Amino acid sequence: MASVRTGHRKPGGYALNLSPADRTTNIQLLDALRGAAGAYRRAARAATAADADAYRAASAAIPAATAKVNAALAAVAAAGYKPAAPQGAAPSAKSAPKSSGEAQGGSDVGDSRSDDPSDDSADP
Repeated sequence: MASVRTGHRKPGGYALNLSPADRTTNIQLLDALRGAAGAYRRAARAATAADADAYRAASAAIPAATAKVNAALAAVAAAGYKPAAPQGAAPSAKSAPKSSGEAQGGSDVGDSRSDDPSDDSADP
């Protein structure tokens, strides 16, 4: 299991001063995030090497890694933590204004709603 240092400034950020009850949840989240990063890293390396078989194998691990991150985030939320909103953060998705294309009744090309590359073309 990973170790957690608490209450000390780290380069590039701050460590949380966690209660003993929350350390396990934090470690689970860190492990899940590291696992997801590793899964994406392996897929990226395989893609860079143009190794289709390795890419398929590495990509197959991504959904499970993502599920672990989501489960760990749910545990964090169950422990009473809420997502931090940066100062001046945009309103919630329910009240967010429509994008310029939607507001003008325009195209949804490149709107990032799906992973399907065929959505990115203005000419279907």
